[in-house]
Amino acid sequence: MKPDQIVTQIAASAGITHEQAEAAYSATLNFIKSKLPDSVSSQVDGLMNDQEFNFFAVVKDKIQDLKEDVGETFENLKEGAKDKFEDLKDGAKGVAGKVFHKDQP
Repeated sequence: MKPDQIVTQIAASAGITHEQAEAAYSATLNFIKSKLPDSVSSQVDGLMNDQEFNFFAVVKDKIQDLKEDVGETFENLKEGAKDKFEDLKDGAKGVAGKVFHKDQP
């Protein structure tokens, strides 16, 4: 069923004008799209106009999202490891200083 057919059915079923039915249809469709991931939401209009759902586009978008998440996670891990290494290095310098630079009487 195409959008104009849905609007006509809404108008007839609800006893409202065509313009009111268009507003109801649009608001409902936008609400549904807002609850979907962007990769799926972007295809809803096509589905409503008898186009096929592009599963590969959804998978591609999801892979890109995961790639970005993994990159961010690795960057955070790298920064955390760098900070820990610096702490360890500073601690080792302190211990070495105490061990090798004792004041001798």
